[in-house]
Amino acid sequence: MQSCSQTNLEIEETRDSLSDIASGVSLQWSWASDSDVVDLLLFDIDHKQKKMAFHRLIITITVLLAVVNAQRPFYAGLRPIGYPVVDSAPLLNRFGEDSDAPIEARGDGNLINRIEQMPIDKRPFWYLNSKQYDDLRRNPQTYPQRPSGFVSSG
Repeated sequence: MQSCSQTNLEIEETRDSLSDIASGVSLQWSWASDSDVVDLLLFDIDHKQKKMAFHRLIITITVLLAVVNAQRPFYAGLRPIGYPVVDSAPLLNRFGEDSDAPIEARGDGNLINRIEQMPIDKRPFWYLNSKQYDDLRRNPQTYPQRPSGFVSSG
């Protein structure tokens, strides 16, 4: 019974303080009733809570954006990591040649023509080796893959 009367006493004190506030406000605005003032005070409290919630939302979004942007440094570029972007024109084509000359020839077309006129057994090793590698790059040797024991085959 003691706690019930104590609660009623607190309610009465709160009501008295609200009516004091309401009477002070009603002096300034004579048209406002006590219930309007209480509604105005509750609106003010609700407005402050909404404003605080908005600020929390903005701070949360800002922190999340900072964390997301911190995952990739600014100097790493904006594109994903992978193959670098290169020109589609090869080096020899840039100088006007479309032949697949080896690097050792250094773009000397006359040297390549002279080597082509030589018999095959007299050609330099670097030239023959580059031709073999070019053929291997054009037609790579592939091997069938062994089926996996973990996958059921129908």
